[in-house]
Amino acid sequence: SKADSYQLTYEDGTIRWETSGGARADITDTITGGKMGGWLDMRDAIIPKYEADLNELAKTIIWEVNRIYSQGVGLKGFSQVTGSYAVTDSTASLESSGLDFADRIESGSFKFWVYDENGEVVNLGGPGGELQISIDPSSTNLEDIRDALNGLAGGNITASVTTDGRLSIQGNNSYTFAFSEDTSGVLAALGVNTFFEGSSPVDQDYSRFITINSTLLTNKDYVAAARVDGDTGEFAEGDNSNALAVTGLEEQAVTSYRYYYERGQDSPTVESATDTIGGHLSSLIGAIGVFSQSVTRSREYNEIITNELRETRDNISAVSIDEEMTNLIKFQHAYAAAAKLIAAADEMFQTLLAVK
Repeated sequence: SKADSYQLTYEDGTIRWETSGGARADITDTITGGKMGGWLDMRDAIIPKYEADLNELAKTIIWEVNRIYSQGVGLKGFSQVTGSYAVTDSTASLESSGLDFADRIESGSFKFWVYDENGEVVNLGGPGGELQISIDPSSTNLEDIRDALNGLAGGNITASVTTDGRLSIQGNNSYTFAFSEDTSGVLAALGVNTFFEGSSPVDQDYSRFITINSTLLTNKDYVAAARVDGDTGEFAEGDNSNALAVTGLEEQAVTSYRYYYERGQDSPTVESATDTIGGHLSSLIGAIGVFSQSVTRSREYNEIITNELRETRDNISAVSIDEEMTNLIKFQHAYAAAAKLIAAADEMFQTLLAVK
């Protein structure tokens, strides 16, 4: 009988077949086997999972390092700093502002210190001369932070929101500034005084965009190895307490997420996992290795089964020339013997008829 055939086309990431009426039906999710099914699994489930896990690891590294690092200070205070992360709306609450790390900001506060041209702490009203700014992610917006800095820094500091939604702080008249004791995480979320940059709000591709803060690449004096004394605002050049705090992340458990994709699902299944950053990396590498090994073993197993089935089929249906020639000779001899028997019988009948 004649086999059915269908015209398949590839359109906007989907496999379609043309119906008898000329319509193009999407059959992508019904293709589960063969090379095409394997290719679709790789495209829609396997690669997206490990790509999402890698990006989540990069995002976790960016956040955890910046959360600690942003509370430090280099060999001198800042004369100017601009955040590396932008809000989409400076009047919206921080949790709704479009920041990459908006969900990580907590209710808390941070201390802001100002130093004159001699490096002495300028009294901004706090117990040690600091300005303490409270943060509530559900109500505080970027303009609130800007206004708090401008209103209480005595004109020695100018804070502004750039046209693209970043917090910018400028020291006036040779005055400098520094930060300490941020319990809210807002400095890291805004990208103020951070070690890493890396923003990808559209496709979450943090592993591709992660980079060291450009300020540190051009001026090593701003590498925040030290910490400001939270009571006095003082800091020392030989202090490496902030650097030690960052390296201490190696032993700290942090929460990250694992993603699981299935073809046909609009969004992945997400599970949280708590481990050290090194542990998260080892888990990712191990998962990729185990999956790769399982695929290799599955392929080898299927090849063995296929070869055995092919051999069985050939044993049943294959033609042996020697065997067929033997049978042919045997049947030929049998035919010749039968022919002689028939000839003898015919001769006997003819003789009997003649006698009658």
